Amino acid sequence: MENNVQKISVYGDSILKGAVTGTGSGHLFDIIEENSLALASRALGFELNNQSVFGSIITKTQRRLSKDIEKGVVGELAIIESGGND
Repeated sequence: MENNVQKISVYGDSILKGAVTGTGSGHLFDIIEENSLALASRALGFELNNQSVFGSIITKTQRRLSKDIEKGVVGELAIIESGGND
């Protein structure tokens, strides 16, 4: 990437995992492999470390993020999202 960001870690819930509804598959939701994060990663040339977990709430996300920071695996940027589950 032009700004030298090589790795972005993502911590969120099903939304950032790529879950969508209304695909016509008969399932409540489906995981879309070609989600916005995967597309951005390829287009902008950064490594994507998606640590999103279904049903994650902000306190659990914070614990996972803190552990990953201690291990040094977060990267230059982190995206954090928590939705209607908390």
